Amino acid sequence: MAMKNQNILMSADQLVHSASHQSQDLQTLKALASLWDEPIVYVQQFSQALGDSVHGFFISIFTELCMPGEWLPLNDAVISELFHLSSKQWRRIKTELTQRRILIQRRPNLKSNLREYTLNDDLLETLIRQNSQLSVVDVGSRPLSLNRLHTKTLLYFGASIKAVLLLAAIQLHLGHQSFGAREQFSPYITLSNADIQALTCLSRTELTNAQKWLSDNNVIEYKYDGFPRVKYFRINYKTLATLSQQVLAL
Repeated sequence: MAMKNQNILMSADQLVHSASHQSQDLQTLKALASLWDEPIVYVQQFSQALGDSVHGFFISIFTELCMPGEWLPLNDAVISELFHLSSKQWRRIKTELTQRRILIQRRPNLKSNLREYTLNDDLLETLIRQNSQLSVVDVGSRPLSLNRLHTKTLLYFGASIKAVLLLAAIQLHLGHQSFGAREQFSPYITLSNADIQALTCLSRTELTNAQKWLSDNNVIEYKYDGFPRVKYFRINYKTLATLSQQVLAL
């Protein structure tokens, strides 16, 4: 009987050990898959047209998913998966854009609560022509690409979309660094407020708040040095990796 109980305990330990390995393997696969995710291409002209970086962020993703004239079914689950937004963020963006007549909604099936959305392309085009910078240099400049895993991670932990944009601007100026060559911190880079605002369309107050959140949560560090004073940024890769791993484990 004692031998039988011992065998049962051994079997239980083996199952726990196996489940632990499977969980680690799944997390590793998620991490590898995230490396192949297409980045979000943030189109500054959308933010300039609407005077709002959050609206520009949303429409940048929407236009990747939906061609002009097409309708896109959206609910909280789709918004979370593809836009990385919470239900509260989605409700606010939806309300603001529908009130501005940029986003149009319909319910194709009266028996279902599912709603479909499309953009008012004519109005959006008019606003782009009126408010956006459309010179050859502006249109042909390198766009701001947002890492999807980092976007999802920061938004999950309560960062604003503005903080996501600021991190992306810093990453853009850092350039590519292989994982093997990375240490806890990236090298320091110089990046002026004017350069950041040109890339992100953030106001000075929005930039200050985004910088504070990233700094308070140890995602970035910044300092001033030299005369005249120059601002330097660096990324805490260890913190960013730790937060990302927690999101991948969900």
